[in-house]
Amino acid sequence: IAADYAAASVAEAYRGGRIADYEPAPDAWAGLAGDGRTVAGLVDGAMVTAKDAIKIGKPLPEALASGGAWLSMAVATAMADTHRGVEQVGFVGRRVRQYARQLTGSTNCGRCIILAGRLYYAQTAFLRHPQCDCTHVPAADAQGGAALNPHEYLDGLSDEQLARALGSKANAQAWRDGADVNQLINAYRRKGGVQTAQNGLRHTTEGMTRAGWGRQVMTTYGATGVRLMPSSIYEIARNRDEAQSLLRTYGWIL
Repeated sequence: IAADYAAASVAEAYRGGRIADYEPAPDAWAGLAGDGRTVAGLVDGAMVTAKDAIKIGKPLPEALASGGAWLSMAVATAMADTHRGVEQVGFVGRRVRQYARQLTGSTNCGRCIILAGRLYYAQTAFLRHPQCDCTHVPAADAQGGAALNPHEYLDGLSDEQLARALGSKANAQAWRDGADVNQLINAYRRKGGVQTAQNGLRHTTEGMTRAGWGRQVMTTYGATGVRLMPSSIYEIARNRDEAQSLLRTYGWIL
């Protein structure tokens, strides 16, 4: 399927396609995961995960469930990696030199969403997280559409899907009120970057270095202290206009 998709995608992007210098051999990917391990090794990983859960005192049903969840994640990732690998060889064999990152479905994570439509050279694989189902299309085919445009993609989500993609209902509301999606997603970029103070207000350390965007904007508006998260801004704002003003003050609205 992946090999056929590569051929059809190039044919559509380049108006009739290109004669392939070579075709991918899908069987070459059989039995291997994207990181080079064997599929059998992935099965062993599920067993190790379950045993580790038992060692720390989890009940047997819960331990087995954790092993099963790990296996489901690993298999889904391996299948996606295989599909992408075959596609990429099919593209390069037809002398495609650039491709665009494309979203799939309506459950993409925020990190993937903000990278939708980004261009890459054919020989450079984009970074992926476990269960990432992003794919790539020839750059000549990247003319638009929600799968290649973060804002169009977010516009098409339900309230629940939008909150899940952006991390919270408050972030979803902030985006509707004009906040920049990159700022919202990058607030969680570093582990422990979003914190809760003793007064219950949440803030992020992202953008708060001396040359960071958040600190620069706050300085411009005369704000000091921590960079409040949108959830805290909506807690203290008396109305929507004040909320938007604070979103701008703390660098969420550009």
